[in-house]
Amino acid sequence: MINPPDTHTILAESRRVLLENLVPQLKGDLRYDALMAANALGMAVRELEQQQNGQYGQADTILSAFLETRSLASSPGHGEEDLARAIRERELAVDDVGLQGVLRALTEAQLRINNPAYLDKGR
Repeated sequence: MINPPDTHTILAESRRVLLENLVPQLKGDLRYDALMAANALGMAVRELEQQQNGQYGQADTILSAFLETRSLASSPGHGEEDLARAIRERELAVDDVGLQGVLRALTEAQLRINNPAYLDKGR
């Protein structure tokens, strides 16, 4: 194969075929399962798009900077766990504007992958 399709193209085309050709012919549990698979493919496509656009990891960068400014220990790849622990152990005040900004950034980053339509409702 001279120009093999990239992962994004394969996933996007699989999702399109599933939604346009298969889902309309299915009923009941099989239809539900196919829609669930299409949704998972859509999330994978959006995650790849974020990686390609350099957006992936921006929330993690914001989180790491926040934890560092609050002198909270964080191990690589465990920022969200460390943030959750700090909140649970009341090392952070819930009315901290910086904390609220970090939580918003993390939530929006996840919504851009899982449910971008929800973000569009607020704009």
